[in-house]
Amino acid sequence: MKPYGPTIYRIVYNRPIGSRTMLMRLAGDTTPFTRPGQFVNIAIPGFTLRRPISVCEYDSVGFTIVYDIVGHGTEALSHMYHDTLDILPGLGNGFDPDKSGENPVLLGGGVGCPPIYLSLIHISEPT
Repeated sequence: MKPYGPTIYRIVYNRPIGSRTMLMRLAGDTTPFTRPGQFVNIAIPGFTLRRPISVCEYDSVGFTIVYDIVGHGTEALSHMYHDTLDILPGLGNGFDPDKSGENPVLLGGGVGCPPIYLSLIHISEPT
């Protein structure tokens, strides 16, 4: 697997879907994403540490994340619109949908649900 370094992504939209939950769509290279369950590390301007956030879905032009506003970093992220972000993409091993069997059970809660959504899409696709 090719290692990927920091990549610049453009925020397409960043909108609330709950009282403290946000849905963000980013445009850019999605070749680092290979399976459900992977995550990204986002550098938020003004903060030292990157924020790890799981990927909800991706396609050929971008990807979507869902995140909760739980601290100063994600609060700052929630106020960013049409900006660019320095992101480490395609991190983690993810889930192998080929090993899901005939009747998979998918469980997730809170912001643990977004990677489950992508798993559902992958196992629902005809083979």
